[in-house]
Amino acid sequence: MHRTCLLLALGDSLTEGYGLPPGRAMPDVLQEMLRDAGLPVTCLNLGLSGDTSAGGLRRLRA
Repeated sequence: MHRTCLLLALGDSLTEGYGLPPGRAMPDVLQEMLRDAGLPVTCLNLGLSGDTSAGGLRRLRA
């Protein structure tokens, strides 16, 4: 039995996929590639346009 691994993608508008069609942000594409390789992975997109490293850290602590 395989357990699903959860990856959190934290970043700015590039991670969020700003301006891209739904499902085409980096975490979505990464999840698709990893699953195609047979790995049970779920990528959670926590990208936020305009975010900074400090802002991401604050959000993780909340």
